[in-house]
Amino acid sequence: MNCDTARHSPLLADEDAPSVAAWLLPLIGLQAVVLCSVLLVMTVGARAPNTPVLALFPPTWDARRSFAAAAQAGADVVRFGPADWLLVVNAPDPDFADRLQANGAVLLLNAAVAQICGRRTG
Repeated sequence: MNCDTARHSPLLADEDAPSVAAWLLPLIGLQAVVLCSVLLVMTVGARAPNTPVLALFPPTWDARRSFAAAAQAGADVVRFGPADWLLVVNAPDPDFADRLQANGAVLLLNAAVAQICGRRTG
């Protein structure tokens, strides 16, 4: 194949064809907006008292360390999540979320919304 043939090959990128960035960047932006929206919805109500909260601790923590951190914050532990570093707890008062985060919780989510999102069908 000489240079002249390669230049006109339909398998090679054409100068008029849209670049990958032209469609990939908007797609990535859309996914980021959707992800942020989902996280925003999942955090609504996570700081309200007497609300079940899904507390996410660092993934390197074992069940004992996660439980101890939640207990030290004054949480009523309802159950462990699918991993040792996920706990469903009841928030006893409005300051609970701050205490839980001070004890190592990375993120607090509304447990009811998180359960809906994680529910399997079939």
